[in-house]
Amino acid sequence: MDHSYFRDLLKQVIEINTISSDNPQENRSNLDLIAMLADQAAELGGDSHAWRVYQTPVAKDNLLIRFGPDVPGGLMLSGHTDTVPCDATGWRTDPFSLAEDDDFFYGLGVIDMKGFFAHALTALRDLGAPLELKKPLYLLATVDEETTMQGAMRFAEQASIAPDAILVGEPTSLIPVIKHKGYMAYSVKVEGKSCHSSNPDAGVSALKIMNRIVAGICDLEEKLKTKFRDEDFKVPYPTLNIGSIRGGDATNRVCGQCEIRLDIRPIRDSSPDDLETILIETVKTSAGEDFWRVSVSKLYPPIPGFGTSADNPLARLAAKLSGRDPLTVSYSTEASLLSSLGSPVVVLGAGSIDDAHQVNEKLPKNEIEKFNGILKEMIRHYCQ
Repeated sequence: MDHSYFRDLLKQVIEINTISSDNPQENRSNLDLIAMLADQAAELGGDSHAWRVYQTPVAKDNLLIRFGPDVPGGLMLSGHTDTVPCDATGWRTDPFSLAEDDDFFYGLGVIDMKGFFAHALTALRDLGAPLELKKPLYLLATVDEETTMQGAMRFAEQASIAPDAILVGEPTSLIPVIKHKGYMAYSVKVEGKSCHSSNPDAGVSALKIMNRIVAGICDLEEKLKTKFRDEDFKVPYPTLNIGSIRGGDATNRVCGQCEIRLDIRPIRDSSPDDLETILIETVKTSAGEDFWRVSVSKLYPPIPGFGTSADNPLARLAAKLSGRDPLTVSYSTEASLLSSLGSPVVVLGAGSIDDAHQVNEKLPKNEIEKFNGILKEMIRHYCQ
């Protein structure tokens, strides 16, 4: 393995800020990273195609690189170019500069998941790119996985390719993941009527209406535990969590507006459409005659659960190469969307999910060469 080449690529991707955020002050374009990946791929014989996913508030592109012939089948390696926001004051090092010690590399995105592109391109270089391939090898780089997943959604809707297999390089500690939950996020808003607290009957308390709604949603949380079950998961039901509540502006005013934000993580057998219907009906029943004051809206497009068989050829190959049996996990990835291409999908990558979205995000050095070997064997298997 060419360790110096890998380290140089890792350094370059970490230094490019590609934070994805609902906060416009933090949200960044990914165009510099897309250009860097396209340039590196061209040196290895890759043919790149970028297309715009967002023009505003900042421009962001998806990128698809093809190595080898333009024929059906082959292998696709997929990753996202964005990272979560970070508070640099909590880091021991600069999150936008690659740092290392004897055991780890550190940096924002080093495992989640800009570092994956360094792994993929290094594997290609080690194999002697430009390669003589019988089937294509694709490298997909998407936008905004950490927020809307619009990059993967757009690609899945528009893609005209059908690889024989897809590997999503999220951090899994090099253990194949073949099933995970989906993700749904909602805002519930109540519009009341403010007034002076000395005469509360002159207004309508949005907080009181929201109190009934929260009670109903908490009851729904318990009902979901028995309505839908999948014992493959450590938490074997769709979880529901009210993550925030905002309302009121003064202690001496009746609250005129209140909002909660919540998420639901569906299992594969609980469709987002069904869960949304159940949620809205719960809110409607809880609000009663005040439902006309309530609005329920999606924060992001819903992501369904993902699952594939441990017996499919890709899962068996991933298990053989990694030496680990496939896992089921509760977080979500773009595998849910990419599986709509009709190809078997496995999630497999270096680093632990426990270090993703954390200060001092780190990549274990002892996993780098092993992951390099896994990628090279997969390329040989599906493309050569």
